[in-house]
Amino acid sequence: MIKIFTKTCLGAGLILSSMMYSQVGISTAAPGSSLDVNGSLAAKYNSVTAASYAMTTSDFYVSYNGTANASMTLPAAISGTGNFKGRLYTIKNNTSFMVTVTPSGSEKINNQTSISVGGNQTVQVISTGLTGAATTWEVYSKSTQSVDALVRVSNSSSYTIGTGINVVDFNNVVFDVNSNFDLSTDRFTAKTAGYYLFTSSFQSMAGSTTQGRYVYFNKNGAIYELMGTAAVEPPNGYAISGSTIVYLAAGDYMTLTAGTGVGSFTVSNVTLSATKISD
Repeated sequence: MIKIFTKTCLGAGLILSSMMYSQVGISTAAPGSSLDVNGSLAAKYNSVTAASYAMTTSDFYVSYNGTANASMTLPAAISGTGNFKGRLYTIKNNTSFMVTVTPSGSEKINNQTSISVGGNQTVQVISTGLTGAATTWEVYSKSTQSVDALVRVSNSSSYTIGTGINVVDFNNVVFDVNSNFDLSTDRFTAKTAGYYLFTSSFQSMAGSTTQGRYVYFNKNGAIYELMGTAAVEPPNGYAISGSTIVYLAAGDYMTLTAGTGVGSFTVSNVTLSATKISD
């Protein structure tokens, strides 16, 4: 009876001591932090295949293993009692598809309405404790195992462009790491939202008459930015290079266009490069 009482008092003393110093140790008698674990640590591992998944309070590490693009929604922030400031989630995309992570309602992640996790990428987010239309989540870390877009296409064959604005033709993919470019439509299509850098060089030979020549970066079929223009007289050619940065939502597309107000001219060499530089 005395032994039981002694052990009970000792246990109570340890609990009281840990409460007083606000430090808890596991497998250590002298914790140096609020929680000091001298050993391994395990948390919930959740494998998901559904194309739409709402993350729960019990999730910690979510692994996506589906067969299509997917969306995951973070829990809604809580004000006052139940606020989970500092909560961490890890999301791993084990596929070649895209996973879009979206906060609840009008909330934001790093002031964005969503973030994208590319194939074989991992992202960690942490709750800021804020609520409403604010940055309720911050990106804690994001892997760089793959890129969302890295493209270079070209055409060294000669072909004719006539009066008006025409989509420039490409016939060679130098590289396209995430299959963003379609040679049949000569379009670059964004698979994830973000800021993209486009650069191009355009060369043409003498045209049928004295003419002004124009080269544009186009977004979703409309002129986005003029790359260059010149008044060209036979037998002179025309060469121009330029770049632009554009924000594209997932599904937006870009083309290079060229044209003239009168007659026609021959394109002799053209290149286009594209890369995603930021979410």
